[in-house]
Amino acid sequence: MPYNPDWPQHGEKLTSFQLREQWNGVAALAAQPGPPGKDGRDGNDGADGRGIAAVNDNGDGRVIVVLTDGSTSGPFSVASGPQGIQGERGNDGAPGPMGGTGDQGPAGNDGVSIVNVYDSGDGRAMVQLSNGQTFGPFTVAMGPQGLQGDPGPQGEQGPAGADGRSVTNVRDNGDGRVVVDMSDGSSYGPFSVANGPQGAAGEPGPAGPPGPNFNMRGDWESWSGYNSGDLVAYNGNVYVSFQDGVAGPPPDQDSRWKLLTIVGSPGAPGGQGPQGEPGSPGSDGAPGPAGPPGEVTSQQLNDAINGTPRNVDGFSQLYITISDPPTQSEMQQLLDSHNALVLALRRNV
Repeated sequence: MPYNPDWPQHGEKLTSFQLREQWNGVAALAAQPGPPGKDGRDGNDGADGRGIAAVNDNGDGRVIVVLTDGSTSGPFSVASGPQGIQGERGNDGAPGPMGGTGDQGPAGNDGVSIVNVYDSGDGRAMVQLSNGQTFGPFTVAMGPQGLQGDPGPQGEQGPAGADGRSVTNVRDNGDGRVVVDMSDGSSYGPFSVANGPQGAAGEPGPAGPPGPNFNMRGDWESWSGYNSGDLVAYNGNVYVSFQDGVAGPPPDQDSRWKLLTIVGSPGAPGGQGPQGEPGSPGSDGAPGPAGPPGEVTSQQLNDAINGTPRNVDGFSQLYITISDPPTQSEMQQLLDSHNALVLALRRNV
């Protein structure tokens, strides 16, 4: 549709289709100049025409059209109509007769064309004109999906791409993280490795071949020959031989021996156990040989027992009831009384 400088009129509402057709007419005039005509004689000055100089957003979803004569039209509601059916291409009309060369008219005002339409970042479009003005943002309605186009021709073979990089190694960083080595020598990391969920239990594997029978040979001896399955003790540990005819270095220095058990360090001393129950009385021992004569006379013993003046401590007779078997408390009381009697005898001798 060609550009119509007399449209729209004041107060006239435009649809989005009409506004787009008017812009397309302006773009066609700016992009497709006609062939230069012959110089004609100067004509009379014609009246300035009116065209669309700008389309301003009114801030309420409508637009104001500014014309080249300074007048404005609008605001217009820009409603998106439904997608129309593609019309058939009309037949080319017969060329009209060549018109005569008109008089050269005065230079007109510079036209305005669309130089860019870009995304405003919120799903709408901004229109930039050749005079530096911008309009929008406008909501762009998505049209229906077009028909699939024909496949294009096969493109030329592009140049060989640079060698890609691949992971050559993933190694432990020693702190629970890993470092990734690349094929070009670079490294990345360390990265923390999160434990994934517990996997399902796998199927039991096939039974392995029977192992060797163990044969305990006692302490290791350097001159003895040992066969596969022989067990020896060395420095408190147990080793097993995996080859026949093993002799020579000690097991901890010979790869043909494998450590089977290792002695742990001594544990901490245990706490004090509870007091055990008194044991049963033992059987009477055999009479011992006669000892040397004592240093206490019968009179001294009688004086100590009967509370004579020589019994200065006033040691009384022993009255203790003993259980069968005796308890620990009764045995301690008997021992205390015995010690007190011995001390008293020593003081009174």
